[in-house]
Amino acid sequence: MGALIIVLGALVGIAGKPLLKITVCLSGTLVFLVASCLFFFTLFLNRDSEDWIGWVIFSVCLVIGCFVGLILAKLIRIGVAVLAGFGGYCLGLILYNAFMYKADNGKRIVFWIFTISCGVITGVLNLFLFNHAVILATSVAGSYLFIRGISMYAGGFPSEFEIADMIKYGQMPHMDARFYGYMAGFIVSSLICIILQYKLWGKKEIKHAYVRRY
Repeated sequence: MGALIIVLGALVGIAGKPLLKITVCLSGTLVFLVASCLFFFTLFLNRDSEDWIGWVIFSVCLVIGCFVGLILAKLIRIGVAVLAGFGGYCLGLILYNAFMYKADNGKRIVFWIFTISCGVITGVLNLFLFNHAVILATSVAGSYLFIRGISMYAGGFPSEFEIADMIKYGQMPHMDARFYGYMAGFIVSSLICIILQYKLWGKKEIKHAYVRRY
């Protein structure tokens, strides 16, 4: 799984714009999968829940997420807005894990408000800066996946589910010092992907019936 996420992150981060429909499909699937799993796992399941229940929920959300991804790839305007929102959400997760979790409480209010707000803001910006939003969103989302995949081998980067679970039970998360190395790697990786995409694909306008005027 770690190797798959690393490859996927590198592909999205560097070639997200020319492979827009594929990127939108994958991102739509991931957005639905992460959002639905976070919803069910943090609000309805606890540490005493049977493992098979979690796997059933994950499997159902994954299947539905694939259909959602295909629909968004067809409706490219909406799909890119979701893609931009996913990029903002990934940025929000990094910032939350680095700083904002300290201000949260047992109900994870800050987690939901902060990460969703980041996603909504970037999704709205997509309406005005379409081609730029594609490059920025895919660079950030791809870099996050790339770093997340590396952390599956190296450790020190708790998942959002772990942090939300600790906050839920009143345990203040403590970030491993390695996490801030991941954060630095995420920033550097995002900048590299943004620069590469602008050099390789920046002058190529995305042409589609839904985005012709851009």
